[in-house]
Amino acid sequence: MRVFLALVDALPAARRSPRRWLRSYAFHLPAGVASAALALTTSLPLSALTEADAYRVPERVVAVEKLLATIPDGATVESNVGPISRLTSRCRVFWIGRTKGLAPDYIVFNNSSRWVEDVPRYARQLHPRDHYELDGLVQGFVLLRRV
Repeated sequence: MRVFLALVDALPAARRSPRRWLRSYAFHLPAGVASAALALTTSLPLSALTEADAYRVPERVVAVEKLLATIPDGATVESNVGPISRLTSRCRVFWIGRTKGLAPDYIVFNNSSRWVEDVPRYARQLHPRDHYELDGLVQGFVLLRRV
């Protein structure tokens, strides 16, 4: 991106240069850069956008979205980064461990890496006065509901 911006910045000055060869070069350079970018697109990551698989939703994502859909609209939810993006438009969401005394209706987090070994104990650590039970476990995502 910086190289592109540097080119955009340098072209007007190069087109006004007293050197004839530089003016000619500045006139033809944008077409050359566009051609090179187009030619390289087929071998760089951008080419993946031309493949149908780039637009298919993986089964893992469908399963996790189905789990998150069980959380009712307007619920208070404590979550980590994975589920947050799917819930903020319809729930009141707090970062996990940052509810400041509020006991949310649900706790949901991505535990794919198994960073939480004992889920019920972890819920008790977060909210010692409340009881949460496992409401769902899909693809490493854990959903706890306050009872």
